Amino acid sequence: MRRNSEGRGRPLTLGWGALGIPAATGVLVVLLVWLVGPGLFTASAAQDEQVARATVDAPVSCTDAGVRETVRVTVDGSERMAELSACGHTQGEQVDVVVPSAPGEGELDVRLSDTERGNQDARRPVGMFLVAVSCAAGGAYAFLMVRGRRLRA
Repeated sequence: MRRNSEGRGRPLTLGWGALGIPAATGVLVVLLVWLVGPGLFTASAAQDEQVARATVDAPVSCTDAGVRETVRVTVDGSERMAELSACGHTQGEQVDVVVPSAPGEGELDVRLSDTERGNQDARRPVGMFLVAVSCAAGGAYAFLMVRGRRLRA
């Protein structure tokens, strides 16, 4: 047992509050983040999109990286040219693509309808893991700070 600097008084011990309060706070933070909902760590789904049928005009081979095919798509009754981030289709092939509801003027940028932007499935578990690790690190830091002060006293 350590005693204070004069050699008398109460022994310096760490109580449950030194670790219990940061641990409880960390558990509370993780619980609140979990209850916020599934949209916390995922990209928001674009609801201003529609699925349309497109015809491949200029197919490209999949041997090069970052290739884009040119497709014709009918949007709001008019046929428009669009770039599709895909490869390996044949000329004249019909594919379903996602286009914005209000596409505006100029060339469109579309994607295949059966794909999603980003990797939304992995974001929530990874985000929750990182929140839990940061809470544990904060609790450990608080414990070391309290312990260090008491040992010096």
